[in-house]
Amino acid sequence: MPVMVVVGACSIYWAAFAFSMWTQTGKSLELSTPLFNYTDLPYHAYFNNAIYSRTDPTRFTSHSFENRPYSPGQFFTRKFGSCGLLCTSIIKLYVFLFSPGTPSPALFYSYHAVTITSAAVGNFAHAAFLLYACTFGPSDEAVSVMMQMVFLLVLEAAVMLGPLGWYHVSGMKVKDFKFWANKPIRYTAGQDEGALANVTVSGITLLCSGFMSIPLLRDLFSPGTLLPWFPGDASYLIFTRAYVHSPPSYYPDFPEEYIGDRLSSQMAALFVLSYVFNKLATAFLIKKGTHLCPEKGQMISSGWVTAADTKPYGYLRALHCWKVQTICQVLFWMTLFRFYHVAVETEGYDMNFVFMAVVFETFVVLTYGYL
Repeated sequence: MPVMVVVGACSIYWAAFAFSMWTQTGKSLELSTPLFNYTDLPYHAYFNNAIYSRTDPTRFTSHSFENRPYSPGQFFTRKFGSCGLLCTSIIKLYVFLFSPGTPSPALFYSYHAVTITSAAVGNFAHAAFLLYACTFGPSDEAVSVMMQMVFLLVLEAAVMLGPLGWYHVSGMKVKDFKFWANKPIRYTAGQDEGALANVTVSGITLLCSGFMSIPLLRDLFSPGTLLPWFPGDASYLIFTRAYVHSPPSYYPDFPEEYIGDRLSSQMAALFVLSYVFNKLATAFLIKKGTHLCPEKGQMISSGWVTAADTKPYGYLRALHCWKVQTICQVLFWMTLFRFYHVAVETEGYDMNFVFMAVVFETFVVLTYGYL
């Protein structure tokens, strides 16, 4: 219960933060109580998010970086990144608050070991980037807000990993000291025990998500660098105005006022990569296993399987992940669809490759998760 309360509270905060950025970019979260007042307005001011809080009726495609401090491409990166953060928050909320109950904590952490571990890795990466962002001289108020965020991220990750380590790592041998090789439930040996939960889903996830990850990795570690061999990358950099916040080395330095845009672009890439890492971990680290295990009685009592169900244990674990990933994929599809025509009309950026990859992956995950 304490773990659910802490993780639920932290994930609800991040879900609210991400949903606010996804639906009302730049609008601050404010909370007033008799004990304290909270606002993340200094955070949005530092990352140049506040200027994207649109209240005017101007046609969206007519906004440009040349005549006002506004860019549809930078607006897109903030929407896209907040969608990634929202998806990872939804996954954590599903695991700890909405997944089927179990009479055994060990069975729960066995069932969700890969998802919990990948979520904790994403938390640590987010916290590390916020610490990195503090090195560029933000205001004291912005540093205070980011330190509060770092504390929540580290606290949530520690609370998630603590019981996982207690139930798993303490019972492992040295040769098994890999979280993806750990078998907390004593499997009966099967011919396809070490196979992937589903080869089709794993392959499509690697193809589509791996394709999307290439420019995101560039945006995170080397923003503004052109990938001439990647289709449409030049148009993508122009659309997102990467040359403004991360100009080539032979250009004169741009004003420091654009540092917030560069950090926002990097953080957006990190959020989406965290979600992609969760999908790849689910696809490749959850093994098929077998339906024969001593804890099957607990799984039947929890409602996960029936007595006559012969689906492999690992397949059932992946099935729950695919169901919640379908919802997340639909959110990404909605975000891309919102900017599909805007990108073409403003900078001639064709999103066909990315759009088709997301739609195809969504269709495959939906098919295996629900049908």
